[in-house]
Amino acid sequence: MNYITFKSLLIGDKFECYGDQFINYDFPKLCICIKTGIDSAQELDGVNFFLSESDEVFVYEEKVIPPKCDECCCNCVNQLKIMCHPTNGEKKEFGWLEDRFKFGKGPINKQLGWGCKVIKFDDSSKVVFFDREHGMCEMFYRK
Repeated sequence: MNYITFKSLLIGDKFECYGDQFINYDFPKLCICIKTGIDSAQELDGVNFFLSESDEVFVYEEKVIPPKCDECCCNCVNQLKIMCHPTNGEKKEFGWLEDRFKFGKGPINKQLGWGCKVIKFDDSSKVVFFDREHGMCEMFYRK
């Protein structure tokens, strides 16, 4: 695992840390967290806590084994990259998100996730958000 200072993370970035060191667990536990402010973070589906700028945490590396990519979403014409935007997270329209973190807030060159435009809605401008690049469905169409 690679160390990084808490200060160098952007708000909304995921990181890992030891819960017994930062979050008040009384046993060793590696926790996946998200930076929510200059000196604050939240364990995913857990508690809020504070860190100093100089605290060292681990770079979050998603541990996903991609499927065989012959007919994978990563090779489908319907997959789109979804990017962050600096003004995201400032409205209160999404209730449950405002308490957790500023969802999608960041520079426009930072990727937030992936979208699939193959699923048909009555409004053709909609896409389905995914947090993983790899997957499969019966509507695959090669790039």
